[in-house]
Order: sequence, then C-alpha cells, then structure tokens
Amino acid sequence: MGDMQALRTLINAPEFHSGFLAGVAVLVVAAIVVVALRGLRTRPDTRHGRARPGLVGPALVVATLAAIGGLGPFYQVWPVPARVVFALVGLWLAGEIGARTARPVGAVLALAAGIALVDPLAHFPVWVVMILALGPALAGTAVGDFDRRGARRGLGPLLLLVSIAGLYTTVPDTELALVLFGAAIPISLLAWPRARARLGSGGAYAAIGLFLWVATIEGSGRAGSIVGAVATLALLVLEPLGRLIAPRLTVPRLPPFLTDARVTPGLLVGGQLLLVAWAARVAGLADDPIVALVLALPVLAVGIAVGVAASVEPLKAGEHRPRRRHQRDAQPPPRRPDANATIDQDDGTQRGDPSMN
Repeated sequence: MGDMQALRTLINAPEFHSGFLAGVAVLVVAAIVVVALRGLRTRPDTRHGRARPGLVGPALVVATLAAIGGLGPFYQVWPVPARVVFALVGLWLAGEIGARTARPVGAVLALAAGIALVDPLAHFPVWVVMILALGPALAGTAVGDFDRRGARRGLGPLLLLVSIAGLYTTVPDTELALVLFGAAIPISLLAWPRARARLGSGGAYAAIGLFLWVATIEGSGRAGSIVGAVATLALLVLEPLGRLIAPRLTVPRLPPFLTDARVTPGLLVGGQLLLVAWAARVAGLADDPIVALVLALPVLAVGIAVGVAASVEPLKAGEHRPRRRHQRDAQPPPRRPDANATIDQDDGTQRGDPSMN
C-alpha cells in the first residue's frame, strides 16, 4: 500500500506534470535536431558514439530549469538564480572545450564553473559546499567517460534516469526532484530503447551539476540524504573510477566470469538499480552524514569492482593466474667472487689470496 500511495503521489504531483510536459516539449525539439544532423552527416563515425550528438544532457537541463523557474506556461516551483544558469552553461562549455582539447582542461574549467553553484547566502556545511564546487568537475568527468563508451546502447542517459529516481526517493523535500524526474523520463527516449543521442561531454558536466544542485537543496532537511543522493550516481561514476585504478592493481588476469565479457549492458543496468536502491533507501535514510557515508561504502566497493572487472584481461583457456613469488621462494642471487680470491685453473674453485691470511 505504501508503494502504491507513493506512486499515486508521484503521478498526481503538479511539479512532476510540469517537468514531464517540459521534457516532452524539449524532446520534440531535440528529435528534430537529431534528424537534421543525421541528414547533414555524410560520413558517419560510430566510434565511441561520436555519431550520436550530445543532446540529452543539455535537453535535460533546459527542460528542468524551464519547469522549475516557471518559463512560459509553467508555474514557478522555485526561483532559479542567474548564477545557477551561468554555472550550468559554464559547465557545458567546459565539457565541450575539454572534448576538443584535453579532458584535464575541461575538468579545470568545470571547477571554476562549479563554484558558481554555491549559494553564498546559504549556511551549508563545508562538505556540502565541496560537493557543489568539486562534484560537477570530478563526477562529470567520470560520467562523460561512461557516456562516451556506452553511447551505442544509450547507457549514460538510462543509468542517469535511474539515479534521478533514486534522488527523488531519498530526499525529504521533493518539489525540485519531482520536476527533474518528470523531465528526465521523456528526454531519456532520445537514448533508449534506441540510441539517437547521448549526454555529451558538456552535457554530462551540466547534468551532474544540475543533479547535485537539486540534491543539496532538497536534502538540506536531512544531511544524510545528500550523501545518499550523491551515492545514487553509483556506476556512472564508480565504473570509470574502477577502470582508472585497474592498471595499478597487481592482478594481471581474472576468470572470464568476472571480466568485460560478463559486464554486459543488462548487468550494468541491473547493477545500477540495486546500487541506487541501497544508496537511496538505506544510506540516504540516515540522519547523520557520517552514518550515511558508512552505509554507502558497499556501493563504492561494488561499483569500483565492476570497473576493475571490465578492465582486467580474462584468463585464456588452460591459463593459470601467475602466482606472485614470495621472498622465501625467490632464488638467491649469484654469489659475487671475492676480489681478493683467485680461481683454481684445475677445478674452478675459489681460494683465498695467501696475502690476506
């Protein structure tokens, strides 16, 4: 009964209706742009999803801000500060510049834009300020990498939709989260079930900035829910992190059932659902942020493990994992001849120099 009541509340919420309608309107415009771009493309390039334009992220940001701020036919849910708009535009530009130059350049520019998300008049704890200032750059870089590699199957927008659902279910205040969730549902159709677009390099930064801005505002009534909301990003951030640290591990091979051959899109979506459920309904319900962080550690461990498993090479048929030789098993180094010893020409043995006796 509780779940059905929550579903009815979601469906009947005017904020959800505003977000959904704004998402549909932006979806129509984005679909026209996708068709136009496909018509202009003469040599399709599908490597890493480059043939799919990065429209999902910008579309999600535009639809959500329009519905929240009361643009056009929508009533105002919350006043959207100009600094937030400039920050999200700056995050998008940072990602696009980084994609065309170098990723570290985009991350540095995103740090500057992320600072504008912080309300100077709000009395946020320092760790919340750090989430807003650093989160879009750090998490946006990881999400952009995940989105680029999963563009052919639309995994980036799909997993982000799951994270947004988790955000809605964990924060105590839900007005902005309802708008974000409502807008994300129709816009995700750009990427799933058939991938026509992706988040995009700039869109990943901007979408994560919007996600964290909503999470910190809606979760301010229960600090632990902010931790849980951030943890709902789960595989979007942790899978690329696992891939990053995998080369630094001492495990050169893994059994095939633990490797990329088994890390299928279905497993990623299913894993995201499970991790988001834990982050939102276990970690995010804690009042204390430290307790929430401890409860979110399983999400961190499993997410990184998935990234490692997707990076480490599998064992070949009949191959055994090389065993690291302990110090006691190592062969002793060859003995160096004494500088004061002479070699017997008959049997090759060393004898001490008589002058040293």
